[in-house]
Amino acid sequence: MTKEQQRQRARVTRDAATAAMTAEGASGWEQYSAALLAFLIDTCAVTPQDVVAGFAPLPHEIDLTLFFAHATRAGISLALPLSARRGQPLQFARYTPGDDLDQGAFRVPVPRPEASIASPTVILVPLLAHNSDGFRLGYGGGFYDRTLAEQNHRATVGISLPSMHLEFAPEPHDRAVDYLFVGGTP
Repeated sequence: MTKEQQRQRARVTRDAATAAMTAEGASGWEQYSAALLAFLIDTCAVTPQDVVAGFAPLPHEIDLTLFFAHATRAGISLALPLSARRGQPLQFARYTPGDDLDQGAFRVPVPRPEASIASPTVILVPLLAHNSDGFRLGYGGGFYDRTLAEQNHRATVGISLPSMHLEFAPEPHDRAVDYLFVGGTP
């Protein structure tokens, strides 16, 4: 199976998993978000001195909206990626729930140009699928692989659901995440 065929298969699985979580209503994402915050505090030793970079979800992606609210109440600073530039690692800007976002490249919601640049200590990484070795199958642009290769953060956490597990062989440029958070029931 080619990498693109793996991505297509993983998209179908991811879309079904996130639809199932959404069908549970707010309680499914609420439990996921609370468990993610506990994981970051207990496993990654996140404190209010850290800046946690998340991502604004596209349709069918894992929705971190409730997590952002939990993290803010816990005093943790947040950041989101800015529009990606081809061939470059991601840059991040500060984010507070409720901030206005612009539409960036690939229709991804991004902080407005006046947002302050941030250097996250922990990066939450979106994925289509993950394997047993902590590698992620992404969208194919390499933005997160380049970002993870920079090594200027303390921890990276792949954000997943149980059904998003898929065994695949990583390519030489792929980077594993430090931790996988596989919460929820789908």
